[in-house]
Amino acid sequence: MKRSKFRGLISTALAVIMASVVLSGCAGSGKSGGGKQTAENSNFEFKKDHLEFSWYSDYNDVLANPWAVDSPTEEWIKENFNVDINYIPASGAAGQKLSIMLASNELPDVIQVGDSQTIKKMEDSKLLQPLDDYMNKYTNLRDTLGESILNMLRASDGHIYRIPNWGNYAGKPNGNTCWLVNEKVYKDLGEPALETFDDLYNFLKKVKATYPDMVPLECKGQLEKYMYCGFKEEANVDDIVRFTTRKGNELESLFKQDEYKKGMLLINKFYREGLLAKDIMARTSDQLEERIRAGRIAVLAADTTFGEKTRGDMKKQANSDWKVIWPIHEKGLDGKKIMLNEFASLGFNSIMITKNAKNPEGIFAYLDWLWSPEGQAVYNYGPKGLYWDELNENTYPVLKPEYFEKSAAEISKEIRGSGSGCRLGNTSWVDGCAKYVYDLTPENKRSWTKTQQFNIVWNTSKKADEYTDVIPNSNSDEGVTYQSIADAKSEAVAKIMYAESEAEASANFDALVAESDRLGMDNLRKYMADKMNENLKKLGEK
Repeated sequence: MKRSKFRGLISTALAVIMASVVLSGCAGSGKSGGGKQTAENSNFEFKKDHLEFSWYSDYNDVLANPWAVDSPTEEWIKENFNVDINYIPASGAAGQKLSIMLASNELPDVIQVGDSQTIKKMEDSKLLQPLDDYMNKYTNLRDTLGESILNMLRASDGHIYRIPNWGNYAGKPNGNTCWLVNEKVYKDLGEPALETFDDLYNFLKKVKATYPDMVPLECKGQLEKYMYCGFKEEANVDDIVRFTTRKGNELESLFKQDEYKKGMLLINKFYREGLLAKDIMARTSDQLEERIRAGRIAVLAADTTFGEKTRGDMKKQANSDWKVIWPIHEKGLDGKKIMLNEFASLGFNSIMITKNAKNPEGIFAYLDWLWSPEGQAVYNYGPKGLYWDELNENTYPVLKPEYFEKSAAEISKEIRGSGSGCRLGNTSWVDGCAKYVYDLTPENKRSWTKTQQFNIVWNTSKKADEYTDVIPNSNSDEGVTYQSIADAKSEAVAKIMYAESEAEASANFDALVAESDRLGMDNLRKYMADKMNENLKKLGEK
């Protein structure tokens, strides 16, 4: 849906304000007066001296409850480390609130952002605190991330300004994206083969004929990525977002790949034959959840997190559960080589200390501790003394027997209470410890999500460090081209889906190819290929 003219005017105004802030910041006249402390001249002593700072996470779904009020973990950190954090809520206006913060230069001490373009703007505008010196004094992050990842984090001026949230230095697969099948419906229809797109088509037709009130196929997110990956072994799922696919050291247009076109035409076929939800482009996330909880969806392309969230009500209301299956694919392909997830060493968002921070060293010391095995153990398994007293030789907590006697909900309440979601995650440690704990847990109490991840989902994940930050900044010529192609693609996807025949869908697809070329696809893919090759050099792969 296109933005209104009013929204456009607001965005333009913010952009103008942001530009003036950037210029004034470069001239040294902004409000960023803090952050002049260095690791060499500081007398700060972590865990002894009082540390207080503000933290804003640019996500609407991240909690921002008051610190250490109803969270045993936060209360323990406050008592033992003398730390107080003022979490700033997004209040349902993430993005807009961040734009206002940037435009006014009224930044919090810590800011957590997922958009790489926004991070680059903050780096270039000198709004962030360089972290290099602190990394040499507090070394958990530096020593575990390693040189190649640190090089990937460096800005154009050579400094490091961001900490990767959910960084994965061990390089082990992770992710949540998968295909889920309504277990009761599947059993009722005889548990047919459900491996290829032909199998899926036949199954969906049976669902439609047998259950008139049921939606045969639904999707949370972009169905096109499931289809594209199913037609191509070892595909990179986020080619869908980058509009390109790799061939050697070059990037080719995604729209000129047969696999992508086949996937889009299959979506059209499913829609024309009533096998897809008719309102898939219009219904809300809440409406989708309501259908799922009522057991009225047969096959769902989503993720394990969404499955876990809805399966309790689904069991009660429909006497059914979700069954995760291996990715559905074109006949003749190796199903074990179909990748639905991408993962990167840098995680999926970044945490930065702004120059407004009065004690940047103290903040970094706290974040570095959070990243450590002890910090991760406290945040994931509770304060010392509750369910564990020490770490084993692999740096995982030695859990007490009572930990395994309680439900996940009970443990979560005792560990976190209603505490904030603002945190720094160490994927390599968390995933390794999760497997260690999973193996110790009685089979009837093991996490459904972890079972799906260990058995199927993480086996469908592909590392993609070379694509870090290849999408251009929105204020660059290439960024304008990227957005123009993104808009054209969004419009074309709808036209292809709603086409009344395969011929019409194919014509709409071919029109997208021509339009993307007209808008500058060649220049965009060459720009992104240059960035990819720079990353490969930093990673030592070229």
